[in-house]
Amino acid sequence: MDILGYTILALILISGLPLLRFALRRGKDLVDKAPDESEWYDENGNHIYYDRKLIRYLARKANYYRSDSVE
Repeated sequence: MDILGYTILALILISGLPLLRFALRRGKDLVDKAPDESEWYDENGNHIYYDRKLIRYLARKANYYRSDSVE
């Protein structure tokens, strides 16, 4: 290889370093930001997504008894 080949090779390697650093840094960020499991549960321990019907039923039941006690 002549000087032009080495120059092109050096430029390719130098331009790839910021991309490599960015990729490695993003990989560390994704591992550190794991979702907290407590976000998925309400104050009664019901899963917000899977227990939607139960949560809705309990809310209606609480509102029904609350409206009966006011009268």
